[in-house]
Amino acid sequence: MKLIDIDIKTFKKDIYINYKKMFPRLERKSYNHLKKCSELGMSDFIEIVENDDIIGYMILNKIRDIEYVQLDYFAILPKYQNKGYGTKALELLRKKYNDFNGIFIEVEKVGLAKNEIENNQRSRRDNFYRNIGFITLNYDFTLYKVIYTPYILFTKNEREDEKEIVNKMFKLYYTTVCMNNLKKFNKYCSFKKCLK
Repeated sequence: MKLIDIDIKTFKKDIYINYKKMFPRLERKSYNHLKKCSELGMSDFIEIVENDDIIGYMILNKIRDIEYVQLDYFAILPKYQNKGYGTKALELLRKKYNDFNGIFIEVEKVGLAKNEIENNQRSRRDNFYRNIGFITLNYDFTLYKVIYTPYILFTKNEREDEKEIVNKMFKLYYTTVCMNNLKKFNKYCSFKKCLK
């Protein structure tokens, strides 16, 4: 298995249709937003490839002077799921981004879903990331009326104070999510109060 960096045009050609199918509309960024982030050097697009077949993809966000990256979207295509590819892909990602202090993600808060099925999905997602080595940060936040828990996978031994990590994480979110949609973002999100 390998991770291949791709540009936004390749993403649109090879991945975008799956991205639209796999993530609900409210959770997706528009193609124009993704393109803008790409043009500004704030997003990396990665194909996960096994035997020349695309089996999944990742979109990561980063900004200058922040030593962390955000794994914004991560998906293994349905026919390749539950075969260990997700774990292998994240292990490769950790090595690929070892110049950064860590990779963070967010997961919908376990136990707060509308029903038992969704709570079980959240719990499985939580277990998956913990088994790889992600740890939770002691902070929850709200984005688009959903409560999330942030997780971090450290790529180096040096560790910053959690408050400093959270401040950097919010700065990254604020820059990459709010770029074209500041009012909507501020309406649903409590990040702004966390910025220095």
